[in-house]
Amino acid sequence: MPQSTSLEDAGPNDQLIFAVRAKNEDGTVPMEGQTYLNFSPEFYPDRFNKIMDKELDRSGQQCQGEDVSIKNFKNADIHATGVCLARKIDLLDRLHKHDGKVDLYTPISPNGGLEAYVKKVEVGDMAGWNPHEKEWMFEYTLDFVSTGLDEYGTDNTNDVISSELDSL
Repeated sequence: MPQSTSLEDAGPNDQLIFAVRAKNEDGTVPMEGQTYLNFSPEFYPDRFNKIMDKELDRSGQQCQGEDVSIKNFKNADIHATGVCLARKIDLLDRLHKHDGKVDLYTPISPNGGLEAYVKKVEVGDMAGWNPHEKEWMFEYTLDFVSTGLDEYGTDNTNDVISSELDSL
């Protein structure tokens, strides 16, 4: 099935991408012989939110209401909830233990992907049986915090995707 990395390129029959790839401490993707940690569930998350927030400075005025200005922008929080096969639970555990950055590939990220830290991993209730794979499925929740790379850029390039293409 064709895959698409952005909503603009996606057609009605294209599979939407959701994947998390761990990075080494120096920011490179692990090579052969090293642990390669890539979580990509069989199904696109049931719920996917990207929360963008800013801190405001609000000071009251006696007659004019309040003066409001932006103190700073906060990096985005990303939340994904879905189901995965039982064999992927080990990957979720390893993803949580990974203390470095990850590349997060989604259709709503700028140009398809962004760099983030894994904040929280939750594996929970049994979601059912997958007869095709002959395996149990479980619900998962992933929370990420963006590092800011690619988040606010306007140059229409994506360092995460570009570095991946350069390594090929």
